[in-house]
Amino acid sequence: MSRPGFRRSYAAVLRRELLSLVLLPQTYAIAAVYVVVSGVFFVSLLGTSGTPDLERFYSNLAATLVVLVPIIAARGLAEERARGSLDVTLSWPLSRLGLVLATFTANVLFAWALVSTSWIYVRILSHYGSVEVGKQAAGYVALLALAAAFSAVALAISARSPSVAGGAFLAVLVLLAGWSVQYADRWPLGRTLAALSPARRIESAEQGVLYPADLAYFAVVVIIGLAVTLALLDRQRGLPKRRYLRRLALCAAVTAVIAAGAGIGGRLPGQVDLTPTQRFTLTGASRDVGRAVHGPIQVLAFVDPSSPEAVQIRNLVRRYRAAGVGLSLDVVDPDRQPGRMKELGVSGYGQLLVRVGGHQELVDHFGEIALTSAIYRAGRDHVRQACFTIGHGERRIDDDSPNGYRGLAASLSGIGYASRPIALAATGAAAELAGCDEVIVPGGAGPFETDEAALVADYLHHGGRMAVLAEGGSTDPASVNRLLADFGVELRPGTVHDAVSLAGDPASVVALDYPSDSPVTTALAGAQRPTLVVGAQEIAVHTGGGPRADAAGDSVTPLLQTSPAAWVGDAADQTARRIVAVAIDRSAVAGREESRTRVAVVGSVEVGANRFLPRFANNALLSSLVQWTAAEPEILGAGRDPGGVRKIELTGADQADIVRRAVVFPALAAIVPLPVMVRRLKRG
Repeated sequence: MSRPGFRRSYAAVLRRELLSLVLLPQTYAIAAVYVVVSGVFFVSLLGTSGTPDLERFYSNLAATLVVLVPIIAARGLAEERARGSLDVTLSWPLSRLGLVLATFTANVLFAWALVSTSWIYVRILSHYGSVEVGKQAAGYVALLALAAAFSAVALAISARSPSVAGGAFLAVLVLLAGWSVQYADRWPLGRTLAALSPARRIESAEQGVLYPADLAYFAVVVIIGLAVTLALLDRQRGLPKRRYLRRLALCAAVTAVIAAGAGIGGRLPGQVDLTPTQRFTLTGASRDVGRAVHGPIQVLAFVDPSSPEAVQIRNLVRRYRAAGVGLSLDVVDPDRQPGRMKELGVSGYGQLLVRVGGHQELVDHFGEIALTSAIYRAGRDHVRQACFTIGHGERRIDDDSPNGYRGLAASLSGIGYASRPIALAATGAAAELAGCDEVIVPGGAGPFETDEAALVADYLHHGGRMAVLAEGGSTDPASVNRLLADFGVELRPGTVHDAVSLAGDPASVVALDYPSDSPVTTALAGAQRPTLVVGAQEIAVHTGGGPRADAAGDSVTPLLQTSPAAWVGDAADQTARRIVAVAIDRSAVAGREESRTRVAVVGSVEVGANRFLPRFANNALLSSLVQWTAAEPEILGAGRDPGGVRKIELTGADQADIVRRAVVFPALAAIVPLPVMVRRLKRG
């Protein structure tokens, strides 16, 4: 008997499989259970988030496919083997490829039909708020690809399973293992394994972005699954070994070509952003900055590899790669590698370290604007300059004595700053000051002359940065206050004392109260690391700021304060919290240009002195303070309209209606044919 061609075999088997799906009661039972589970997911997540969006729903629904797809796939080849009819089927004059593809197609169509119920939820959400349909479509496409890949793998396993239950159970275990390797970052070869997890391949699609590399990944999994199924069936019917090996080699070659051509490694440029505002497409400014950098760009993210923040930074880096900007990403677990964090000068969770050549920049938050700005700064051939004023009795950066500042200069060198002195009264001081990324006033009791104060004021007016460490103690703060007069803060005479201090020395205050969420002190507060402040003067913050503060948009943030048992001078009976460090941020935006002046004030110069810098959290505080103060304006052109949807308010009647439309009605529609099919099955 002649063997029919592929198309006739495929059509005949597909008709048989689809008819079987329509007539079997199990089909409707599976559908009913699925729509109830997915409907409950939808209702629960909508109640929790309150947003008309299916991103979290898709993530949860994808995990259910690990169980659903093997149950569907086991209905085919494994069921025939269990009934003893598989050998009969294989003896038919059918194309083996047509048989496998038809069975696979029927399984996939059933799974896709179930997944397509998600559009019921999109329709429901559209009644209560604005829905980003394109974003939901991207997530839906990812589910279709995932269901197809899972079906191919489950079909291969069912081809050799002696029972339906055994085939389904084994397929669930295999798919669950593949799904779980997304958490393998901490294992040996973990990053490679995690990148192969299908869960990682749908992260971007859930946010509305499709990458060719992800679709190619699922295509390769499908091809491998079908190839293995064919090989197992050929082995079942005793195909000659040479022909068997030739088929395996052909399948391997096709898989390799598709994998290489589509960039399954994840670095192929290009993406399809289906969000309405294209908010996950890299801006032209970011693309230009990234392509202008000559050399590799390395991004180190200090987050838990399994956290939502890790997903966010992975998707952000993929956005750059899709635009042709070469970035490498290394996710560092702060709990497992604290020594590496300390070595790199990173103080807490959620930070990014951007390296370009020998330069590096620390970023305190994720986002395209922040990352592009850091790449721009790190990519320049410019060593940042920290200028220490001299000529007024200040501490010197070449002084190794206990009172000197050589230790602070060395510490700043470790985070990319070159320290040098600057004499404001010298000829050419204005030009020299213009080359300073930050001016640091390290104490000093001498007065600033009028010309010097005017020079500093002009520098700050044009976006300059300054950190003042007051001499403290009994020194008259009038000279330093002259520099701060325009910023709504002043140092008050008298030494701050506190009951919380070094033993027997209330003027050596051990301060552990960080009263704000400033990035300067967030990590210190989280780790409960105190700062030693010796002989400090209190910093008074004037209501409404300085004379031009409101108009200029000053933001004065207390960074460090004493306990409630602190007093000034001899007034031990007047205890209260005393502020000993503040940060001042003055920003102005004109069009796409941002001008930002930042000033930090610490009430004691001893915080940075050689003998006190290594103690407690002094070094960490000053390093963070200098980096925050000297941070350059971000590239606002690297930002897009964030888009998104607004939360919706649901009444009790709305919630009841959603339950009916998302759970009850679909379940009834799926289960209504069940009694009819059961009765028909009993009749034979």
